[in-house]
Amino acid sequence: MRAVNPSWIFVGTLLAVSTGCVVGDQGETPATPDAAGGGGDGGGGGGADASNEPRVAASVTPSVATSELWTSGAVDPTGPSDPMPAAANRFVVTLTSEGGFAGDVTPAVTGLGTDWVATFDPPVVTLAAEGTSTTTLRLLIPSTAAAAPAGMPLTITATSSLGVETLPPVMMHVLNQITVDDQVQPFPTLTVTLGVQLRILNTGTANHIIHGANAVPHENIASGGHPPGQFYIPNLSVGDGIWGGHEFNGDPGDLNGQYVPITILPPPM
Repeated sequence: MRAVNPSWIFVGTLLAVSTGCVVGDQGETPATPDAAGGGGDGGGGGGADASNEPRVAASVTPSVATSELWTSGAVDPTGPSDPMPAAANRFVVTLTSEGGFAGDVTPAVTGLGTDWVATFDPPVVTLAAEGTSTTTLRLLIPSTAAAAPAGMPLTITATSSLGVETLPPVMMHVLNQITVDDQVQPFPTLTVTLGVQLRILNTGTANHIIHGANAVPHENIASGGHPPGQFYIPNLSVGDGIWGGHEFNGDPGDLNGQYVPITILPPPM
């Protein structure tokens, strides 16, 4: 059986809209020389050109992303992998030096859900003068986390010797579901909260039937199983259970070679 998520998850729909701002420019309007280019007693011209001041321009894409629970955002997951593109819970921050700035820029993020883990790769970006570089924010979302289908605003900051710049918020939607591939071997033990939709995806070429016990009901044999590309969505109950699958006319357990433990927790009070 192939897990579509490691003990943390991801399904993804991305809207590639960027938001951005500039570190170092405090917003003053540079002085404009008069038409003659002079000032005072025949003195020289107007104020300094603010565009030459050292600064860091920062932007982030996408501005909106959608994931499931139990996603990792891994680039190349090993073993059980995410069900959908891992980019679903990734945000790319682009940093550009202007006005000759050179130095380190450290990204950070706030507004995360309980037990989420955020990592930036790399954690510090060293910019050369007039150079551009990126860092990728990856979110690890556990299987027992609270969903946020309406979206959770995340705030990303970029800190350098010029100060701290706060980018416009990005929105992270987390669906109340977990998708697993029924052919991953070995499949990890999974813990979910009652009310989460567990979607067992048939990634094969024939109908699959899912066997379950205790907290996981057996798929209806009379249905003929679920076809390739479709899901079996069991009606879970609180407690410990097991599940495993096989091709409808095959041997029990021939997809994952085992029956997989799963624990369903009661919903939070």
